[in-house]
Amino acid sequence: MLLILALVGVGVWNVISRRGTSPVPLIAALVVAVISLGSDLLSIADTLAVNGRFPYFILFLQFGLIVQTIRLLRLKPGATETHGQAGQTVG
Repeated sequence: MLLILALVGVGVWNVISRRGTSPVPLIAALVVAVISLGSDLLSIADTLAVNGRFPYFILFLQFGLIVQTIRLLRLKPGATETHGQAGQTVG
């Protein structure tokens, strides 16, 4: 239940801050998605033990969420900017 609330909270935070340049909401989304994937792997092991069926859809959704988050993080303007480079002279 707490994981679902964390996913919803980070999702709302990303929607609110989507026009900003800070990569922090996307990094938080990536961390929560990876934690969720770990939790889902335990759930998959349990499902395999009980039903004998592999839930492909859960993995498809989790990997899709992680790939989209990484893609958006790479496209975020603030995530790729460097703040000063070695060898630059000022003035």
